[in-house]
Amino acid sequence: MRFFLIAIFSFSFFDCLSQNEVVLLSYKVYYDYQKPLSRDVFMTISDMKALYIEKSNSTIFLGKEKEFVIPDIIEDERLLTDISNFVIKAEHKYEDKFLVQNLATNKLFETVQDPYFGNFISEENLTVIDWNLENEFKTINNVKCQKAIGIFRGLQWEIWFSTKYPIPFGPWKLFGAPGLIFEASTVDKKVSYLLEEIKSGNLIIDDNLPNYKKMKLQDLIKFMDASSDVINDSSRNYENRTKVVGYRNALEPKYEWEE
Repeated sequence: MRFFLIAIFSFSFFDCLSQNEVVLLSYKVYYDYQKPLSRDVFMTISDMKALYIEKSNSTIFLGKEKEFVIPDIIEDERLLTDISNFVIKAEHKYEDKFLVQNLATNKLFETVQDPYFGNFISEENLTVIDWNLENEFKTINNVKCQKAIGIFRGLQWEIWFSTKYPIPFGPWKLFGAPGLIFEASTVDKKVSYLLEEIKSGNLIIDDNLPNYKKMKLQDLIKFMDASSDVINDSSRNYENRTKVVGYRNALEPKYEWEE
């Protein structure tokens, strides 16, 4: 029933737009792990579909020191840059991340890139997160937003959304909120999304993903786990070997089939 209501609200909002007109969103995502960085995120949303693009170029934050931006085009796949005695080292060159959500088919497709196993497109069903609405409000960019808490694949998320824009698609896989998400973060603040711009445009969403091998998400996880065991077993006698672990997205530490 909740999913049905979300769809109704979505249609009522998009009825105000002309044919082929979509909502265009710009987010900034911040990752606070070993090397804190930020990336640009762009979303294109229609009544039944959303395209998420996370750009591969990153801004590395060096505490109070200046920022260093990794360019889109790197001549050498091995990047070694020394800035204020802070070494940034990238062994694998990643492309932009794509993610497509489709209400009509209830499917979500995401590009997965791994330096050991290659590039894939994972397929899974859309997950409507059970958002618990809090009686807390704040104004973001002159828009009144409400707080909600939800758990998705082992992580607790805090979002601020507005029903002024009844759009169920959120950044990444944060789906099913009663309105457009202006801010989202894990409770430990390791990952944060901030909405920077919202506008409309007249275009058709191009959801043609890269020509990677397509696998169901659960099968892909099992394949990478099994492959990593084989690699580690074959290299166990090598000195200074690097242990290979199966694919685990830091944002998805526990999948529903593992519960």
